[in-house]
Amino acid sequence: MHAKRVLLVCWFALILLAFSALGYATGPDQCNKGDDVSSRVEAISENLQQPAHVFARSAVTDKELKRAACLRTEPFTNQEITRWLSDQLGTEKIAATVHGVAFKNESPFLIELFRKLTTRQRDLFGFDPPVQKKFKSQCEQVMCALEEIFGAKEAPKLVYMLGRYGMNGSHEAYESAAPWTPQELDELILAFSDLPATVLPVESNKRLVHYTRGESRVGAGVHANALIEVYDRWNQGTKESRRHTIFHEFGHYLADAVEADVHPDWLKLSAWTSKPSRPGSKISAVDDSFRMGMPETAVSSYGRKNPAEDFAETVSAYRYNPEWLKKVNAKKYEFMKEVIFDGIEYTRGKKTCDLTGSYKLSAEQDARRLASEISSDDNVIDEELLNACHAPLLSGMIKEGPEIEKCITGGLGSLLVRRSADARKFRYGALARKALVAKVFEIPFPPEVMRTIKKRAMRKMSEYYREAMLAWNRFNSLVDDNRNKDPRQYCDDWTKSSYLAFEQVQDFKKVVMSKDPDGVIPYEHREKIRAVMLEACFTVQSVHKERVVMTPSALSAALDQALGLE
Repeated sequence: MHAKRVLLVCWFALILLAFSALGYATGPDQCNKGDDVSSRVEAISENLQQPAHVFARSAVTDKELKRAACLRTEPFTNQEITRWLSDQLGTEKIAATVHGVAFKNESPFLIELFRKLTTRQRDLFGFDPPVQKKFKSQCEQVMCALEEIFGAKEAPKLVYMLGRYGMNGSHEAYESAAPWTPQELDELILAFSDLPATVLPVESNKRLVHYTRGESRVGAGVHANALIEVYDRWNQGTKESRRHTIFHEFGHYLADAVEADVHPDWLKLSAWTSKPSRPGSKISAVDDSFRMGMPETAVSSYGRKNPAEDFAETVSAYRYNPEWLKKVNAKKYEFMKEVIFDGIEYTRGKKTCDLTGSYKLSAEQDARRLASEISSDDNVIDEELLNACHAPLLSGMIKEGPEIEKCITGGLGSLLVRRSADARKFRYGALARKALVAKVFEIPFPPEVMRTIKKRAMRKMSEYYREAMLAWNRFNSLVDDNRNKDPRQYCDDWTKSSYLAFEQVQDFKKVVMSKDPDGVIPYEHREKIRAVMLEACFTVQSVHKERVVMTPSALSAALDQALGLE
């Protein structure tokens, strides 16, 4: 009995020490003391053969972050930033006036960054921004104007942050945003660099601001949120805690990009369960009804709050404390490796964390190889490809434009990347494949391949249209009986509800309606179908200079002409 009491006292002491560490770590002026207490917690837990993180609020301590593998500690220099920017500029030069500033002989890339940094955006609640600010500047070059607006030290860092990582830290673009200091921007960029180079950008213009200093829209103890919005409390932490906070919020951001923190594969790793407020309603990863069935799989006490915090804490643990994550839950480690970190690992002892194992680079290489072989493969334009990009194909069939090329570089590129991903046999296949496809922006195709694919795609789609038009013509004979209508009125009537014919075409149903649970062509596709059929009807009428019945032969000829397949 005495032994049990002693053990119980030890456990309570450990718990008190852990909460003391939390109090110091989050106190305004006690961060160094927090490290001392954390060390004591680690020492006691080691003696008891229990991990300190069982009681820790955060998955990563300052000490663990400092000794993490492949961690850059020195800020990026102006020379490094300038070198990166110069590599992006290309040779094209244009003139443009943006928000009152007239640029001459400037890179379109830099002009677009200026536009994003200075354009007022909607607020978090979707309300329209205030009147756009006009800037007074005699500068004819972007960097000159940005240095006037943001400061000589801040401007290059903001441009690099937006151009390289897709993060917009402009206080001119967002309401209730304070200017960042050069030191703060250095710390943000260092946090971004902790991710593999292949992961960012996710978006090209993501909001990342410091809320108005001296004010807060949240509780006094909050450092930042998942929006990503930083508060004054963030500044009061240690350099390491600030870095960790930004990275934690990035975990939420990366989860949202592929809806990873509500995916069944993620939820079952800790047996998360919930009861939606309404049957059939979409569940949120921060829903209060979530309960963690396996709390021992959380990397910190904060991670037990909900699946979203579990996810963000696990992202941090993978990067800064991977051995601990492996010990807690090896499956979560593998999940992070496949879905978030592009196959790159940061286990202790690694002196370099290059991109040798990058799934993205490997998939792009595979896709380029497959792309070069497409011209000799007559079966590439199959149901899988048409399913992946039927909407761009429909748009391109209505009006000649870049839609078909986008379908090839986007839809076909994604198809090739998915095939590469499937060959890898990911443990978390569906989600890992989705994340990988999102990382690969464009696969270059040789011009002759583009022409071949485009013609085959259009020909395949035309077969569906020809079959559907003929079917529609057969049971739309009532329109033909009224021969008093002018050609335009005739075509309008002839195409009304013409999408009904496509629901009789089995191959088209497989392509367009395969993802529709009700087996009904979506509204936007119905409109595009009608537009193509209307164009074909107009073509027939214009050839004959009068109202003509849509015969099968006339239909075929008009369709080829409308689709540029003559």
